[in-house]
Amino acid sequence: MSYTATFDASHKVKASGAHATNFVRHIARDADQAAGFSFAQRNPNIDPARTSMNITMVNDGNGGWRAPVVTQDEKGNDRPPSAELTDYLDARLATVEKKIKADAVAMRPLVLQLDPKWFAEHNPDWREDGLNAEAEQYIGTQLDWAAQEFGQQNLPGYSVHMDETNPQLQLLFTPVTEDGRLSQKDFFKGPGDLQRQHKAHRQALADAGYDVEFKVTKRSKEHLSSEEFAKKVDQARERAAEAAQHLATVREQVEQSDFGQFFEQQHPEAFGQVLDEYTNEIEQRIRAQEEQGHGQHHRDGHGEGDGEDRAAADYGDAGDVGLEARRRRAAAHDADEGREGPHRASEDHGRGADEADRPGVDLAAVRQHVAADRERREQAERDREHARRVRAESRREAFERRIAELGRGGAEESRGYGLGD
Repeated sequence: MSYTATFDASHKVKASGAHATNFVRHIARDADQAAGFSFAQRNPNIDPARTSMNITMVNDGNGGWRAPVVTQDEKGNDRPPSAELTDYLDARLATVEKKIKADAVAMRPLVLQLDPKWFAEHNPDWREDGLNAEAEQYIGTQLDWAAQEFGQQNLPGYSVHMDETNPQLQLLFTPVTEDGRLSQKDFFKGPGDLQRQHKAHRQALADAGYDVEFKVTKRSKEHLSSEEFAKKVDQARERAAEAAQHLATVREQVEQSDFGQFFEQQHPEAFGQVLDEYTNEIEQRIRAQEEQGHGQHHRDGHGEGDGEDRAAADYGDAGDVGLEARRRRAAAHDADEGREGPHRASEDHGRGADEADRPGVDLAAVRQHVAADRERREQAERDREHARRVRAESRREAFERRIAELGRGGAEESRGYGLGD
């Protein structure tokens, strides 16, 4: 079977404000945590127990990568490792010849992800054991493609996030051109160029051995950014939840109404059949809503859009980047356990692939509720049948007693007329 491969670049980070710092701290949270710094994370999908499994690297300025480390500011105070990614970003932006406007886009973070189904089938123990060699190869392919497509010098750093719902590669990208301009439009030129990027990425993954799905998915046709697609998933699930609630409410109202109770007493089989048919119809609607929402951002998300507002592409150039080795080097960093982060910042992370991975309607619970209702009706019918038998037996016994009483009365009357013994 073939698998999807998603790439999202819809998020934008402006040059002014603390957005860039907060986003970098989100990306490099494992390195900061290992060094004793703690910064708030807003993404509910993050599992802090697995954050140490993340693999974060900073651009070394020589065409390679290294683990970020604690540095000191001008006053000699320790800075978190994530500050090294910010330092590289600032140094790269310093090469821009013209003055950078406050509202200019300084970064277009990239989120690259393999199909969760692929991990379930080929690397099922990733939550406990991390990436296997095959997963490392394909993620390395994504990283190499991004470096070739956008320029390795334009990537301040990256992190393989293992603490979210599914593994994903997050890259920091600053759109600086070779002639010293800050221009995202030079890298995201429009739908046609995005299609080229998609195709090139898929082909690179295919060349690396990944059985990639080449066809354009529903989200691609709709030109949805990651945030828009996640919002659509949420809306579909809300409609499904409303349908399930409507089902439960209507059943309760029907069963508790005078007409419902009368109808059930007079026609128990028909009453059950009517409710079952209505239940089946609502279940079909719920299933349709769930299927609509099932094209989650990380599976069905080859997001495409115009070059300025929605950029999404796919990636890949064969090659193993030694992610596990990098993780070991990062983990080997001697963190000062007594050090606490001097600042706390809320993470300002754009919605990515895992934002759509929220709980939906539990059809199994709905079916269980329906089955319980059916069993209750059948038991009620059995109780009514038993009651009918008890009443019939009681009437029979009463009739026999009446006959016996009449027989005794006739005998006494006969004796009064001298006809008895």
